[in-house]
Amino acid sequence: MTRCDRAGGFTLLEALLALTLLAAALLPLFAVQQAATRAAAAVERAQARAELDRAILARLRSVNLPFKDKAIDGEFRIGSDRIFWRAEPVLPARRASAAETGQAGRFRVQLVRITVSIMGQAGQRRTWQVDHVVWVPLSPIRAGL
Repeated sequence: MTRCDRAGGFTLLEALLALTLLAAALLPLFAVQQAATRAAAAVERAQARAELDRAILARLRSVNLPFKDKAIDGEFRIGSDRIFWRAEPVLPARRASAAETGQAGRFRVQLVRITVSIMGQAGQRRTWQVDHVVWVPLSPIRAGL
């Protein structure tokens, strides 16, 4: 029996083995790429939440909360999100005193806790709290003092 000379190519078995090894080597790379894509999407969502939180804080700072012994509520929209807030006094209002001398200060202050609930587009709800000092001058502030 005589053997035929091969033309120098690969057999089907060798090609299948090479493809199997290549697939086994690339599979972990695809898993890493998927994890990186999910992580990037999570970072984008977190950045969007942080940006919304900063906008809410800026809006609440512009609200001049009155001195009250009871909680007050409010609501506004930022984009498509509905923002509900509730300010509850933590401490009663008092006249601030100068730290160095203990003399009565020129401001009335009160510590309030603001609870913010954010209702997103898809109905998801997120809540956080922040303590805020409400203040008002007791007499007009003059420049140069």
